[in-house]
Amino acid sequence: DVNDLAFRTWLREMRGLRAEGAGTAATPASPDRRPVRPTLVVEIASEPELSHGFFSRLLYDQIARSLTESVDVDVVRGPLPIEQSLRLPEGALSVQAHIATLPGGSIWLRLSLEDMARTAIRWSSTLKLPAPIVELDDNPPVLGLIHRLVFAAIEALSSYNPTRDCDGDYRAAIMAASAFRRMFRLRHQDLEASAALLDHAIAIAPRGLYHAMRAQLSTIRAIERQSCAAELRELSEADIAAALASEPLNSSVLSAAANTKLVFDNDVASSLILSRQGVRSNRSNPLAWWSLANAALYAGDHEAAYSAAVFAQQLADSSSLKPWADFQRSLTAAVHGRIDEGVAFAMSAHVLSPSFRPPLRYLIALQARSGAVTESRDAVRKLGRLEVDFSVERLISDPAYPASMLRRSRLADADIMKRIEL
Repeated sequence: DVNDLAFRTWLREMRGLRAEGAGTAATPASPDRRPVRPTLVVEIASEPELSHGFFSRLLYDQIARSLTESVDVDVVRGPLPIEQSLRLPEGALSVQAHIATLPGGSIWLRLSLEDMARTAIRWSSTLKLPAPIVELDDNPPVLGLIHRLVFAAIEALSSYNPTRDCDGDYRAAIMAASAFRRMFRLRHQDLEASAALLDHAIAIAPRGLYHAMRAQLSTIRAIERQSCAAELRELSEADIAAALASEPLNSSVLSAAANTKLVFDNDVASSLILSRQGVRSNRSNPLAWWSLANAALYAGDHEAAYSAAVFAQQLADSSSLKPWADFQRSLTAAVHGRIDEGVAFAMSAHVLSPSFRPPLRYLIALQARSGAVTESRDAVRKLGRLEVDFSVERLISDPAYPASMLRRSRLADADIMKRIEL
């Protein structure tokens, strides 16, 4: 049931290598050769007013930063001369940004992603904004639009099937993009496919970003109880060391490092430092805000955790990260005493991603606490189908079971929980 082109390409290559008796799965690229990566050409068209000119520069900088911190691509500013366009690597994409003033002073901002070879639009979205716009750091609508552009680029790269003789670094970038997309589907088979793709990408080109992706994947697999936690911890430690050494200011690297420190080491202080730096590096990365919300929650700063979770949710709306962001909003709201809000967003996360286990764990406790015993027992049944060894007793009593904030915050009333055990 695996339909991802990058994964099928990887699988076909692996079978071909075994058939040829090859001794290794991939040959790392020479460090002296400039890698060939997928390229995105960003063109911004705006009216000549000074404020728009400044805004267009801010917009380009933010788009370029967000793309290169999330996927291994080259970003260049267009329009390009025809001869340079003809020399672009295969599968090049174009980002078109249009800024226009409406009567009354409002601004239209439209972003689109286009396939340069076929001149086909892959994605587009438009915002109406109040004027003037002089900064982006605290502008969730614009930052969220940029995040959705990034995910559209990841989707486009994941669906691309490069030619057999394509550069190895290019193929690694496509595999990593596909791995990133699969990772947040949160289904068992997607997590396994993501791990295989990242292993192969790192064997070809050991980029810091790829190591960070694999470390983030290790935390997800540990929370989803998919593999041995001790082995995942060891792998994630090596991955984060490599990622931070290579890309210490990349917000995706910093957020993965923060999550790893918290999940595997319970190192709240380090997680706070790393997640705060991640947000400073790129405020349009919802994963950076997600990691800050998590670290602040475990540090006991519930107000800061809730604010960070809300910001992450605003950025991730209408993207594949929405179930994650909704669950984080649920958790921070519940700990903050907003139980009904916690139930609502945990339910949203569950509906959007039924195999994502953490929302079900917290729905069991929050619905029982709210008196919705029937609904709580329904969540117990659903989680039991995903985890054959699940029990309510484990949820509230087993320190090794991945629901530490549930026990730490005393959201689960032991007497009530005992009554919902099936």
